[in-house]
Amino acid sequence: MNWTAPLRRIFLASPATAAILYAISLVALLWVGAAAVVDLLAKREQLNDNYAQLAQFAGRKRPGSTADAGTGVSPGGSVFVEGRTVTIAGAALVQRLTEAVTKVGGSVLSTQVDLPAARASTSAISVVASCELEQPALQQLL
Repeated sequence: MNWTAPLRRIFLASPATAAILYAISLVALLWVGAAAVVDLLAKREQLNDNYAQLAQFAGRKRPGSTADAGTGVSPGGSVFVEGRTVTIAGAALVQRLTEAVTKVGGSVLSTQVDLPAARASTSAISVVASCELEQPALQQLL
């Protein structure tokens, strides 16, 4: 069925209808364009916030970097836990915790890793550890 002929007759018979349809189309196009620009600006602001947060993490002084410079107790490595999977990252976190406790002369009695759910909105990994430490060693660890 050819639908262009009836539309042509409607628009030729009533130029006001054609003008109204043109104006509605133009407003809709401007609305979509403005929404895209606003979304793009919001994404750019979010990216700038992420860059600022990353710079803050990268420039952050590690605990004990100035006060404990002589003891060498501060943990080494990145401030981020890395791993191909969340399970490997959890194991790396437990390993870093165990190394830090061992460096100050303590021992880890038990650990429990709480991994995020598969579809969780946050990617936080938490570790609960039972350690045996002397009071001065606990101060150095913290």
